[in-house]
Amino acid sequence: MKLLGFVVLFFVTSISQAIPCGAPENRQFDFWVGDWQVHKPDGSFAGMNRITLEYGGCVVHEHYATGRGYSGESLNTYDAARKIWHQTWVDDSGLLLVLEGHWDGRSMVLEGIAAGGDGASTKQRIT
Repeated sequence: MKLLGFVVLFFVTSISQAIPCGAPENRQFDFWVGDWQVHKPDGSFAGMNRITLEYGGCVVHEHYATGRGYSGESLNTYDAARKIWHQTWVDDSGLLLVLEGHWDGRSMVLEGIAAGGDGASTKQRIT
């Protein structure tokens, strides 16, 4: 019976390692998947977000549009080697924003540094 238990444990462990992005950490951003209305703090409509899982569930892809001429998208993935989430955001104004962070148990927290219009560095943080 011990041998059977070992064989089953080995088989299950082998399967989870063989599935790309099969670790629980890779699923921490799945709550975001779906179609969302985005609202400003005052409650007014800001835009629409469509969030999809792509590349076998390894990438969370965000498509954002205001419907008034502004749009952008992000690619998000869990970097298992560094144990950190990575986001690359680009938009139609030419902005490139690179954020990294983690799931804190309640929220996804990503941070990065971006150059402002005056060239000064500005800390960016999304939760």
